[in-house]
Amino acid sequence: MCPEKCRLFGDDVEKPSIAFNHYRIYGTLLLLVIGACVLIGIRFVTKIAPLSLFAVLISMLAIYAGVIKSSFSPPDLP
Repeated sequence: MCPEKCRLFGDDVEKPSIAFNHYRIYGTLLLLVIGACVLIGIRFVTKIAPLSLFAVLISMLAIYAGVIKSSFSPPDLP
């Protein structure tokens, strides 16, 4: 499960109580790493959100402009 240097709770890793303590440490470290990734992702999203909102608003305005233009002069479709 782990090299000799990282055995924190004893040498007998086959005992359930010692293995459980190792799993708790590994789980805590994994939780911290995943939390850091989420935090970085949230910061990235909040910085990019205004640009994305602007792009969506421009797209919506272009759609409405096309609908209004087509209502006054419909296209000639074959």
